[in-house]
Amino acid sequence: MVKLSTLRLIIQTVCFGLIVYLGYFGVRLIEWNKISLVLPTLSCYYTDHRIAQCFLRALQEGLSGGWKIAYTGLIPSIVLVAILGLIFGKAWCSWVCPLGFLQDLFSRIRKLPGIRHYNLSDNQKLVTVAGRWFLLSALVVLAAGIGIPHFFMREFQYDLVTPFCQICPGKQIFAFTQGRFREMLTVDTISTLSAVMSWLAIVFFFFYLATTSFIRRLWCRLCPMGAMLGLFNRFSLLALRKEGKRCTKCGICQRSCPTQVNEVYEEKEKERIVSSDCILCFRCIEMCPEKEALRAGFLKSTIVRSTYKRFLKSTDINVKNGKRKLSSEQNQ
Repeated sequence: MVKLSTLRLIIQTVCFGLIVYLGYFGVRLIEWNKISLVLPTLSCYYTDHRIAQCFLRALQEGLSGGWKIAYTGLIPSIVLVAILGLIFGKAWCSWVCPLGFLQDLFSRIRKLPGIRHYNLSDNQKLVTVAGRWFLLSALVVLAAGIGIPHFFMREFQYDLVTPFCQICPGKQIFAFTQGRFREMLTVDTISTLSAVMSWLAIVFFFFYLATTSFIRRLWCRLCPMGAMLGLFNRFSLLALRKEGKRCTKCGICQRSCPTQVNEVYEEKEKERIVSSDCILCFRCIEMCPEKEALRAGFLKSTIVRSTYKRFLKSTDINVKNGKRKLSSEQNQ
């Protein structure tokens, strides 16, 4: 029985290699009838020889281009991302996204010396919710404002054409992963506003580095792409389900969740667990000791379910001389 966390790490590693490095082997931006492949994950514009485009970039370019030029070009991207969201929900964040993968790597490194993570309080969690919707609203308003003819934002079209991409930590992170170290701290001095956006990008980069090791998946709780994908969790074909009668309220699912989702623990009646914060990593299934209390389903089929055997393997419980030794992984 392969641990779910190990399987997810393998898939994340493969996706990271494809998104970040496949272009170096001759594969270029994948297109069909001049329509580029758009993914609901950070396939960053600042990645050399990228094979796909990040939906946030396509959204900003479409809105800032104006309705006469680019609005109709947004339709294929929106339709494709909607389809992918309806199929997989927010699983893109936990199984595919390169920035999510790097956050998980930082968490694994933190665990090696036994350093515990920091859990956000309820008020702090509300701040992250407000933060991601603020970032999403800002990028839409700024980009759309530039695209509206005769609107005052038009004068900033060269400084704010893709406002979120200009401050996203991926701008520095992908430069680092591809060895372009000089670009990481480069400040655009074309205008004062461009310089401000460059400095904001550096601030967000160091914020990402400083917090991601000690707060699990913090950037996922702030990411505008995650905010949009979270809307599909209620309808996606891939879903997390719970058999309330089998739950013993041990609380392991709540403690092991990287985004501190409470609904898995609290839900008693409804079978489907719906939370816009859930990234469908299925860590709760891996850690649940109760047989079939939690399961991941695709349509009516069950992909994986919680079992006591899986729990023993995932928590590394050793039974010796009648005593059980439980690793601290479930709390990390």
